[in-house]
Amino acid sequence: MGISLSNAFFLIPLSALAYAVATVGIKMASGNVTPVAVTFIVCGFALAAIAEAILLQRSDLGTVYLAVLAVETLAILCFASLIGEGLSGRQFAGAVMVLGGIALVGSH
Repeated sequence: MGISLSNAFFLIPLSALAYAVATVGIKMASGNVTPVAVTFIVCGFALAAIAEAILLQRSDLGTVYLAVLAVETLAILCFASLIGEGLSGRQFAGAVMVLGGIALVGSH
């Protein structure tokens, strides 16, 4: 009783990117809370919640969470790099280990 593969391939990245948008808003608000930052935060979290609610109608929480977390992690690392907050070698190695752990735990 799983969600269709095409829906999952759309909703998992949508949820992850929505969380990333909220994170960008939080980063923006760390300097100065503006209406734009709040909009990013609210819209990002709302869209992520809607996408995950649809996913969870027919998929288990563990699978959905791990998939969303992996895609979100990659999106945030890309954003951090774009704004000049790249990772040190040690941080990069840690990120690779986290993503590897997600892949290991999420595989059947």
